[in-house]
Amino acid sequence: MSVNTAPSQNGQRACPRCGQVFTCGLSAGLERCWCFDLPNIIPVESASREGCLCPTCLGKLIDSLTNPQSNEASV
Repeated sequence: MSVNTAPSQNGQRACPRCGQVFTCGLSAGLERCWCFDLPNIIPVESASREGCLCPTCLGKLIDSLTNPQSNEASV
């Protein structure tokens, strides 16, 4: 099953990893998004290939990149 990850007019997106619906602040027309408060460690080209991740999946990905021994490395 394919998940439509394109933002809606109110900024809601579906996470390409888990399908969870979340709001992208920029797509919603806000000046900031919740993800701006997280460490900026993922190269833009990597993030743009997959699309925006939900808070849970993005947090797990950042954790796996900053803590290689983490159990979440297989995110």
